[in-house]
Amino acid sequence: MPSPFGEDMRNNPGFTLIETLITTLVLVSGLVAIAAIFSYSASTSLNNQLRTAATALLYEKMEQFKSAPISDSVWVPGGSLNLAFPAGGYFDYVKLDDAGVLNSTTTDTSAPFIRVWQVSATVPRSVTIAVYALKAGMTRRGFELIRATTVVENTF
Repeated sequence: MPSPFGEDMRNNPGFTLIETLITTLVLVSGLVAIAAIFSYSASTSLNNQLRTAATALLYEKMEQFKSAPISDSVWVPGGSLNLAFPAGGYFDYVKLDDAGVLNSTTTDTSAPFIRVWQVSATVPRSVTIAVYALKAGMTRRGFELIRATTVVENTF
């Protein structure tokens, strides 16, 4: 029977169902791969932002130690790098406000970062500082972003 379009349909079969399903499978696989790359890129970007902020917080604390004389109270030996039980006087919660001003306190547990440090009693004195990001949620678990140690002598 002739087609209403002027040619026989048996000579122009078009796409089969199998061809359409394979094409759909290839297309969906490509879209899933792109979505996975986008998700990885977003998480990597967030992680890099956290590490950049933590590096700035670490350097700021190091500068506090560097500018204080060895006889200052900041150099009193003690502290702990244990995030679960930070030693009093050797930790602070830190956040940056919208103007980029650093706010540190020992009571604001809603801050996104916590810095802990430990000053050795040995000569020469050393200080180790660790910066943790506090994840949101009920447990407020932290994960370490950066840690550094420096050694200070009485004379240079």
